[in-house]
Amino acid sequence: MDKLQEFYAQDVKEGKVQLLYGVREIYSNLLASLRKVRSYAIQDDYSYWAAKKESAAGGKLLLIDETDYGTHQIFFDDNIGENPIHSILDVRDLTTGEPVSYGRAMNKFIVQVESSRAILEDDYFIKKVEECEQRRAEEIESIEHIAQLSPCAEKEWAALGHFAADEYLSKTVLPTVYQGLKEIGAARPADPVKAFAQFLLRSQSASKKAK
Repeated sequence: MDKLQEFYAQDVKEGKVQLLYGVREIYSNLLASLRKVRSYAIQDDYSYWAAKKESAAGGKLLLIDETDYGTHQIFFDDNIGENPIHSILDVRDLTTGEPVSYGRAMNKFIVQVESSRAILEDDYFIKKVEECEQRRAEEIESIEHIAQLSPCAEKEWAALGHFAADEYLSKTVLPTVYQGLKEIGAARPADPVKAFAQFLLRSQSASKKAK
């Protein structure tokens, strides 16, 4: 039993507190709760963030499931900043648990709120949501396009080699991974790891046949 479990042992026993571990368990619990109540209040821990030198690693957690085309998370905050070294928001990929770069997430999953404009412009947030939705739609379209590229599209594949690592993976490997995860999420097989491995083998076989 860790210190957290020990501290909340009685509250957990009485059903007053639920301890969640790992990004996927946290995410699943949030979605399940939101399906019931449609709104949710979460109190962040300022002391913990301050102890982490006000870095993103100790900030508010935003989990992004890029395999879910039907759910679009958008986080508004006036203290996001441009550098996670000093920011209040910790953006992470649900599949890998790794941080998502602000460059990829900004104005798509996260929005740096300009307080004065938010006060003066009645449609400020509406326009920001529309901008995020447009960028996300363009990203999904790009992913689907890359996934359908024929082997002869050498110039397009070659161009991808100049992208940053996370962008390169999002346009090459991840489309196949995301598709596999979507299928497994829908089918819910008894052995999801084995099912995913079989999906990758089928994808590889289909790619070879296309060549």
